Amino acid sequence: MTTARETARAGAPLETCLLGDDGLGNHRYSLEALFGVYATRLKAGYAEARYTANPTPADVPKGQLRDDGAYWGTAAYPVDGGERAVFVVRRTSPRGHERATAAERTYARTVLRTFAERSAKAHGCAAPTTP
Repeated sequence: MTTARETARAGAPLETCLLGDDGLGNHRYSLEALFGVYATRLKAGYAEARYTANPTPADVPKGQLRDDGAYWGTAAYPVDGGERAVFVVRRTSPRGHERATAAERTYARTVLRTFAERSAKAHGCAAPTTP
């Protein structure tokens, strides 16, 4: 990846980071860190949707989303009664709906782990659990 666009971390309840490599400003991966009510709403949305038997952020602390190349992790968040923060990475493919390669899946998990660790530390969270 040669470009990264990231929102400020300073206390924001929602952070995003876009990673790209095509020189045109298009991104290949999007990352989100959600805290407090944002994390609660994301998990509630998965609990309400129930379109799959696969685990989601509403069920377990880490895993792979139904989307190919999308993963999540969580961390204990000391605000809002201990609600868990949620960190998500999604692969966006300029090639349409091609399945992610093994290298792309490994990269997605690696950038999620790095993003989650930095974001969790900035927000005073415990160390994140990631796939």
